[in-house]
Amino acid sequence: MEVIPRYFGVSTNAVPDAMPDSSSVLVSFQATGANSLGDPDESAIFPGTLEWATDIGDLSGAPGNTDFRFFRFQLAFDILADNSDLSFNTPRPVLDFLRIPFRF
Repeated sequence: MEVIPRYFGVSTNAVPDAMPDSSSVLVSFQATGANSLGDPDESAIFPGTLEWATDIGDLSGAPGNTDFRFFRFQLAFDILADNSDLSFNTPRPVLDFLRIPFRF
């Protein structure tokens, strides 16, 4: 499984579906099962507490644990991905929505 563009939207300066070439967005994921109380099991996070998967498909192939009940994500915006100079006029992209399709 992968996150493809129709499942997220980015706008820049109030222009929908626009992101300058100077910027990039990285979506990363972690997953875990439930503990005995039904809460996320913080001791069994995949790929690891300090690691994040940038391909959501990696979560489905996790060794020893494919019974994930919870996932979380983080977004990293790099508004100077092209190593240009930062100024007050540097465009700042905004995430409008993110949909994660699941099959149970």
